[in-house]
Parts: sequence; structure tokens; C-alpha cells
Amino acid sequence: MKWNIVTDSSCDLFSKDYQKGDIKFSSVPFNIQIGAESFRDDEQLNKKKLLNLINEGDVGKTSCPAPEDWLEQFRQPGNNDIVQPFR
Repeated sequence: MKWNIVTDSSCDLFSKDYQKGDIKFSSVPFNIQIGAESFRDDEQLNKKKLLNLINEGDVGKTSCPAPEDWLEQFRQPGNNDIVQPFR
């Protein structure tokens, strides 16, 4: 039986897409906005640019992943389960 464990990118337990045996771990990226710039918290995040904007004093905010991004992960084959960290 295959499993797809899905969480958002605030959970730093594993890389975006990691698989071990029949278990795949997937991460759905948060959205980050610093000043007028928007970023996705995924493997293509330009961390240097993000940190420069923060160091310049721009105010940042985040938003949860879009429903379509969650749906994309849940369409993966296998049994899907979600892990949601609570703060």
C-alpha cells in the first residue's frame, strides 16, 4: 500500500519531495510577500533576495498555500494523509 504524507512548507521535517519505500512525503509551499515582492516557499525560493528585502526593513507576511496547490498533491496516487503543524 502506498502512502503520500502531505504538509505545508512550515513543516521542515523533510525536503519538498522525499520518498522512502512506499511512503512519499510532500510539501505544499507557503506564499511569502515582502514589500511588493512575492515568493513561494519552495525549492526555487531566492533566499538571498528574500533576506536582502528583510534586511532593508520591508515588512513581510505569509499566507497559507492555495487550495489548488493542496489538490495537486492529493491527486497523487496512493493513500493521502495530511500532517498540519499547530503553533
